[in-house]
Amino acid sequence: MVEPYKPIYTVAEAAKVLRTSKSTVYDLMRDGKLPYLQMSSKKIKGKDLERFIDTHPPGPTGEDWYKGNEVQQE
Repeated sequence: MVEPYKPIYTVAEAAKVLRTSKSTVYDLMRDGKLPYLQMSSKKIKGKDLERFIDTHPPGPTGEDWYKGNEVQQE
């Protein structure tokens, strides 16, 4: 079951939702890909986090995924 979004997330909470590191969340914010609020610390609105997830392009699948992850044979 998908949990409803909270109104505001900390960077650590957003990282858990995205299943990534806090440094990746900071990189997304720095690059302008994930909007944030500057309060006593950076916070992310739930609706912005949801929008980021909904609009983030998917990674390669099928044959394209295998091409990018081939092990080099010597």
